[in-house]
Amino acid sequence: MSQRYDDLPYTEFPNNIDNLIGFANITSEDLPKVNAFHEALDAGNYDEAQNILATITDWDKKLLDSNKLNKMRDALIALERYYGTDIEQYITEKETAWQNTMNQFGYVGEWNISSAYAKNNIVSRDYMGSDLLYIAITSVPANTDITDTNYWLLFTIEGQKGESGVGGTFKYEYSSAESYVKGDIVSYNNKLWYALRDCANVEPNDNNNTYWSLLLTVPPATAPLSSATPTPPDSEPGYLWFEII
Repeated sequence: MSQRYDDLPYTEFPNNIDNLIGFANITSEDLPKVNAFHEALDAGNYDEAQNILATITDWDKKLLDSNKLNKMRDALIALERYYGTDIEQYITEKETAWQNTMNQFGYVGEWNISSAYAKNNIVSRDYMGSDLLYIAITSVPANTDITDTNYWLLFTIEGQKGESGVGGTFKYEYSSAESYVKGDIVSYNNKLWYALRDCANVEPNDNNNTYWSLLLTVPPATAPLSSATPTPPDSEPGYLWFEII
């Protein structure tokens, strides 16, 4: 990033933020002094003009001179140049890095121990008749076993065979402002609930079991984080974060 533009001497940007003062209007009380100030200038009495100027309240906010105009000009040019030469370039570099990461984040076929893999590559492996997916958590050299947790993370798991579905309609998160009909399914407090009858403003819980039936408890999922990598700022539960190196 640029530190300062030498050809723009009136601005400190981008090394520092400029202190641009606000302006004020001349008041009726100022008018006699302003007239005296101009009379002194017309007479060539510059020292006297400066002394009169200093007696005007907030005179610096009421006088527009070349220094203030040049400072605003240089600050605007510096801001435009900073965006065009630094910010756009930085964004382009990050977009390229992100795209390279996303290009790696994809299924690359069945796992082969003799192959090397890039970080975020996803492979499949047959295990007891089931296809399991694994994701590379770092660059994987050839001849690395897929069970090595330093390189691979199991991306999918296969649970026990469940019963047939109840034919319900998923209505997302429960809301007391919504009306539900028999067969609707909602999520509430990490659980899925099935509507036994039409209802509105009836909270899904065990006390209202004439309206709702518990289908499934869904415990919060967790993912391992490296202690060497700080948690991203403003992170939210359930978000996915990818480190670009």
